[in-house]
Amino acid sequence: MVLLLGLIVVIPLDVLGPVPIQKTVLASKPRILIVPGHDPTDGGAIYKDLHERKIVVEIADALASRLEAGGNIDVVVTRDNESWSLELQEYFDMNKDEINAWVVEQKEKTNKAIDSGELEEVESVQHNNAPANTALHLYGINKWMQEEGNNFDLVVHLHVNDDVRKNRKIPGKYSGFSIYVPESQYINSKSSKEFGEIINKNLKESYAPSNLKIEEDTIIESQELIALGRYQTLDETPVALIEYGYIYEPIFSESERRETVETMANKTEQAIKVFLSL
Repeated sequence: MVLLLGLIVVIPLDVLGPVPIQKTVLASKPRILIVPGHDPTDGGAIYKDLHERKIVVEIADALASRLEAGGNIDVVVTRDNESWSLELQEYFDMNKDEINAWVVEQKEKTNKAIDSGELEEVESVQHNNAPANTALHLYGINKWMQEEGNNFDLVVHLHVNDDVRKNRKIPGKYSGFSIYVPESQYINSKSSKEFGEIINKNLKESYAPSNLKIEEDTIIESQELIALGRYQTLDETPVALIEYGYIYEPIFSESERRETVETMANKTEQAIKVFLSL
């Protein structure tokens, strides 16, 4: 039995296969979780005076304002430029040991699934490992989302990319946006990729996709990113991580950024509404 937007639909179990345990979702306003990348005061790409962690907060704030304007969507933004939301900071502080133990447990389960052949380990685009504190926060968000009462219909992580180069004072050679979604074996992969395809179409109206060879598909599946549920730390909630471009691109300069922020927020808002059929 599946509960969808207040309607009860009965589907034979032999059609569905093994049914994952799902949280009870009541028919109500959709809830969106917006996660600006990195910690409030540390981490992220830097180019001259530009900081990724600040740019993505600007996009998050503009996106949240647009989504909330009609009054029919609940929006939660995880942080601003100063701190995490009070609820999340309290959760991190009070549950640090539980979060770490949960990650160890999920890692062990995932490794057993790989060893048994139940899950195939798939290599994907390599990213820098998150610092320990940042990893704790990302895993903490994944765990917090699954606590009673924290149901979300979509999670969107906002990032700006960077190109590894010797001289950080000059632009790199790559540009364009990319979108990361959970790998196809993960429970939320299909719905996440559906959203990814919508945001990809919208962003292409104004921006070029990444020209980095390993990102040529634009929508990239990953088992490794914590934000996307590494070690299967997410449930069925759709999730995507958007790299809106490379930080040294002119669109992020001081003179261009306001227009860029509004356009990116607008394109993302439209994609979310299409995905939720609003």
